[in-house]
Parts: sequence; C-alpha cells; structure tokens
Amino acid sequence: MSDIVIKEVKSKKDQKQFIMLPWSLYKGDPFWVPPLISDMKATLNPAKNALLNLGPYAYFLAFRDGKPVGRLGVGADDRLNAAKNRREGYFTLFESIGDYSVAKALFDKALSWLAEKGYDAVTGPQSPSNGDDYRGLLVKGFGSQPVLMDSYNPPFYADYLEKYGFAKQFDRLAFYYDLRSNVTD
Repeated sequence: MSDIVIKEVKSKKDQKQFIMLPWSLYKGDPFWVPPLISDMKATLNPAKNALLNLGPYAYFLAFRDGKPVGRLGVGADDRLNAAKNRREGYFTLFESIGDYSVAKALFDKALSWLAEKGYDAVTGPQSPSNGDDYRGLLVKGFGSQPVLMDSYNPPFYADYLEKYGFAKQFDRLAFYYDLRSNVTD
C-alpha cells in the first residue's frame, strides 16, 4: 500500500477537494444528506465564519496515490480558552476512507499542529462554525432517516477515534417521533 501524504488546504483547488471529498465517500449511501456547497464554502471562509477569527485554524487533506482519501479541520477558540483558563484545540469535519492509517495520519497531523501552537488538549468532532452542525459522531441508528443538523458518518469512525486514544465526553441524543402514530379518527 502506498504512503499517505497530508497536505494543508491553501488553494481554491485544495478547498474544492476538501469540500467535495464526502461525495466520493458516501456515494450510494441512501442516508447521507450532502451539505449545500455554498454553506460549506462559507464555513471555511474567515470573512463569513466568526469562529475562524478567534484563534488559529487549518484544514488538511490526506492523499494516497494522488487521490484525496481523508480530510480534517483543526483550530482553537482562544477567547473560550482564556475564559476557561485552558489551552484546548478542536478538530472538525473529519472524513476518511475505511482505512485506519488515513485517520491516524490526519489525527497525528492535527495533534502536532496544535502542539506546535502551544495547545495541550484536543476535543472533537466540534462544529466548524461553533454551532450544532457537524458536532459529534453518529454511533447508533445508521439505518435510520437522517436527523437535521446531526452528524452522519460510517460506523467505523467511532472505532478509529477510540483506537487513536480519544474518549467520549458526553452523549448527544436525537429522538424520532412519528406524528402519524398518535392520530385518532
């Protein structure tokens, strides 16, 4: 198997590859709902995403044989860190093919990037806009209808994070209620 190359997203071409990667990863998955490309462009733009003005950030792509096979955003909210007297970074928008070595290479890059900037902890997946979008991992309900504003990912992502050494902080729950089930004549 060939080497994994991690590249920081710098150009418009890189950004397009970063944004479009999930379309190849989730092709044919009936439960994946793609984001609006314009929303994702705005999320990656510091002029439109206030979180990116609160501390350093970077986006990375993983390549194998010249093809993108994973992505990850990393950053820090220095205002929140100052308020909580900590030096914690975050990761976001993680995606990977079904190969742990890709995920490991991305996490290694993210953690070394944060450490170089003086951060001593990392949490994630966090929202790339400090909202509720893309926060956390789906760990159950893979065969269920998608839930608005919830994360969607393959089942192996949780295994990859645990194998790397991440531990669950808390549960985020989504509930489903069929309104038709309580309709009376």
